[in-house]
Amino acid sequence: MASHIVAYDICHPKRLRKVARFWEARGLRVQKSVFLIEATAAEINVWFRELEGIIDIHEDQVCGWQITNQDCKKIQIGIHHLIEGETCIVGDEIFAF
Repeated sequence: MASHIVAYDICHPKRLRKVARFWEARGLRVQKSVFLIEATAAEINVWFRELEGIIDIHEDQVCGWQITNQDCKKIQIGIHHLIEGETCIVGDEIFAF
């Protein structure tokens, strides 16, 4: 199991709602079109294949990145879905959770 960031840009509102519901069932929304997903590489591959039946590959885009503690440290401005071990910047103050 690994952490993944998934982001999408969907042109049509109906497909947008379907893609949003698809990822809401599988991960934590961190922005309107960005999700944090905990999954195996096999699960991610299956889910991206499933999305081919939802999106228009000529108009829409869904991207995913696997992240590890060695490769990525999250820094966030504003408070939204803070998780233990994350860092948040609010004004001039830095908070570690």
